[in-house]
Amino acid sequence: MIDGPVVDNVHNRPVIDRLRAEFSRAGCFLADLICYFAADKTEFLPEFCCRSPEIVGCPTESALLADWFFAALHPDDESVLRDLIGRVLDGFSAFAEVRLKKNGQDYLLYRVIGRPILDAEAESPISGGIIAFSLWHRNSGDSDERILSHNETLLDSLLVSYLVLDQNGIIELCTDKAAELVGVTPAALPGSAFSDHFISDTTDLVTFCGPGMHESELKVKSAARENCWVQACLAEISRAHSSGGSKLVILKDISLRKSAEMQLLQSEQKFRTLAENLPGVVCIMTAGRILYTNSRADSIIGYDASEMLRENFDFSSLFNLADPGGFLVSLETELLKHGRVEREVSIRNKDQALLRCLVTLQYINYDSTKAVLCIINDVTSLFNTIDSLDETKKRYWSLFEASSDAIFIETIDGRIFDCNSACEKSYGYTRAELLSKSAKDLVPGDLSALLKDLEKELAVKRDSGRSVCLEALGAKKDGTVFPTEVTINPVKLEGLECFVVTVRDISMRREAEISRQRYEKQLLQIQKLDNLGMMANGLANDFNNLLTGIMGYADLMMRDLQANSGAREKARRIIDAARRAGEIIHQLMSYTGKLPSMFQPTSISQLIKEMQSQFSVLSTEAVSFKYDFTPGTHMLNVDSPMLKQALFCIVKNAVESIPTGQPGVLAISLAPGDVSFSGHEAGYFGPPVEAGTYLRIQIADNGCGIASNHLPRIFDPFFTTKFAGRGLGLSSVLGMLKGHRGSALVESTPGQGTNFSLFLPYDSPHDVDSPVPENHAVPFVGKFNAGTALIVDDEESVRDILSELLKDLGYQTVLAENGLKGLELFKSMNKSLAVAIIDLTMPEMSGTELVREIRWLNPEIPVLLCTGMLFDDKKRELEKLGVAAFLEKPFTKSDLEKTFVKIRLKTGLK
Repeated sequence: MIDGPVVDNVHNRPVIDRLRAEFSRAGCFLADLICYFAADKTEFLPEFCCRSPEIVGCPTESALLADWFFAALHPDDESVLRDLIGRVLDGFSAFAEVRLKKNGQDYLLYRVIGRPILDAEAESPISGGIIAFSLWHRNSGDSDERILSHNETLLDSLLVSYLVLDQNGIIELCTDKAAELVGVTPAALPGSAFSDHFISDTTDLVTFCGPGMHESELKVKSAARENCWVQACLAEISRAHSSGGSKLVILKDISLRKSAEMQLLQSEQKFRTLAENLPGVVCIMTAGRILYTNSRADSIIGYDASEMLRENFDFSSLFNLADPGGFLVSLETELLKHGRVEREVSIRNKDQALLRCLVTLQYINYDSTKAVLCIINDVTSLFNTIDSLDETKKRYWSLFEASSDAIFIETIDGRIFDCNSACEKSYGYTRAELLSKSAKDLVPGDLSALLKDLEKELAVKRDSGRSVCLEALGAKKDGTVFPTEVTINPVKLEGLECFVVTVRDISMRREAEISRQRYEKQLLQIQKLDNLGMMANGLANDFNNLLTGIMGYADLMMRDLQANSGAREKARRIIDAARRAGEIIHQLMSYTGKLPSMFQPTSISQLIKEMQSQFSVLSTEAVSFKYDFTPGTHMLNVDSPMLKQALFCIVKNAVESIPTGQPGVLAISLAPGDVSFSGHEAGYFGPPVEAGTYLRIQIADNGCGIASNHLPRIFDPFFTTKFAGRGLGLSSVLGMLKGHRGSALVESTPGQGTNFSLFLPYDSPHDVDSPVPENHAVPFVGKFNAGTALIVDDEESVRDILSELLKDLGYQTVLAENGLKGLELFKSMNKSLAVAIIDLTMPEMSGTELVREIRWLNPEIPVLLCTGMLFDDKKRELEKLGVAAFLEKPFTKSDLEKTFVKIRLKTGLK
């Protein structure tokens, strides 16, 4: 606080004009009425009033103020007032008490303080004074200290911090208190800009003009007054010797209030941040009306803040109760008693959905008012989780009981204290019996060593929570032992360390594993079959090319020799040997089951009857045959030669299995299959069959039988237990089965004999080719009509043989060593060619590709395909391309002539 009188630092201005403006706002702090008097006046004349006139009942016009004042002043107090004015003019501050009448009513006591006004530039240092009147309610018991405090407070209100600004915002006049607020010396303020000392939009403040007052809160710039805030009250004043636009700025230090406001704001921000980030709805209520709610209300109960803050919003309507109002009354009663209430209640949101909520009520102080803080937490998901846990427990026990695996809960020492119903089924004990036993009682024999090792492993893994898996044997109540898979998991149940032991009966798995191993062996057999087939295919092509040259040249030699020549007979033997070599290749290919087939409706019983004479040739006098055919012809679509070869091979092996000198019996039976086979049975080969879908051919002997270690290999090529070099053996049977999509079952006991069963499906492949019957073939006489034949083969000897044979038949020939060369010749000689003879397997361009190109150029020309080996699928493809006939290597001139006869019948070849 600045002590002393008000100092006027502005030259040549009438004090009355300045103070009338300056102190028109001065009384806004404590004084009810402020009056001015000049030192040159002999009588006291109040010049202006600064508070609202209705407070003291004075008029607003300055001219009428004096008359009112002296009329309102108590007659006995006029001398008191004049004494106070005298002391002020002497340069002292003075205090007194006077009585003023308000609106002609009772007198009111006012505390009066007077202060001199000093003008440093005037002739007299005291230019006048100001007197402030403050309504004073004096009590009879007031102490001197209270009176003194009031006087000082009133005096402080007159020690105003003010500035006078010119129209440009430059400070012209200031008080010491104003300089103290700004944080500079009194001499530093005049002449500086108002904006140099305050942080604000000072343009609005300084340019304000007009009647009334303009207020603003400003922050002081000075570092010495950091965090200092002032309230600036600005009013325009008129002065003599001034062009107008001057402003009076009254300053009041509001730093404490601003600090409190900032703290309050920060506290409110913290509260709002906390409230907005809480997971539940936060409401503040008083008298049933909501004063505040956070944004979570919208997402939880569906009402936004604007709806809940309305006066007519019924908070009790949220509760899904028959009497929500009564519920709130009971809550309020308990809240008054305990200060805090927490209840679980059902709330219906705006969409009428029911929520399970936890409501917490507590008294708080809000804006100096006692209010209720209400927090609503949606615990629907929590209770749903609890319900789910309960349901999970029920499901767990349902699964526990419904599990097909035996589940035991055991203590660390192996004692069983719970088990499911599958344990009873697996072990044959009742639940009560199992609960009285230990895990050791459920394993067969003396497994103490195994259990000891298991206990050590469990002790190690128990701490890590890892499970132990092993396979062991289980012992049933009746003594039956069965294989099991055991999984042991360490767990804690109600604080007790124990094990959950799951036991699965793997008897069926073991059986399936055995079946799988058998199936894998059969699969391996098929793979070997395919591999050998690929090898045989390559060998057949190369061997047949060589044999074609041998047979062809031998045939030409024999035709050139005389009939009684010894060399002619030698040539014939060469041809026979080459033909037998070709049959061996054919036999090797039969193992793969891919040979060209002739499926035709055939009576199986008739076929076997036709073979009886061949079977008799194989047997000795000690071996007899028995035939048992069920009534019926048993018609199937089969390749008769292939089936005959397979049956012949089986019977031959059966006869050879009977020891010399021992009476032997071979029983051959034929009947519909009435048993289903899965394909996993021991000694079974081929795909599974169902009862009623196949015909069964059984060949049983009482020979030496087949050893178990030999049984998986009986279909391997060249396998024999007699002596080496016996040929393909039973491998041709497997080829036949593959071609007919059939299966076989071989049952054998060493020393007792073997039962060999063939299963041929009723839906065997249909006829794919119908050869020209021999009795319909036109016999060849002489030569064909002349023409040119194109011969395409990568083997030179085959080209030469074909050329020689065709020339002998009356054809001219052109030769090509590969498909590309053959295509070029065909394009150049298309019109003059009579027939094309093409090898199937050639490099660069295969026979199939060449046939396709030739057919595109000339669809009418007869094409003869010459090949070492032809499979069914390839044959069908070539027939679709229009191949007229097939010539299989090795061949003779007679074979070629017969093939040309077929072409002649089909195409009219001349």
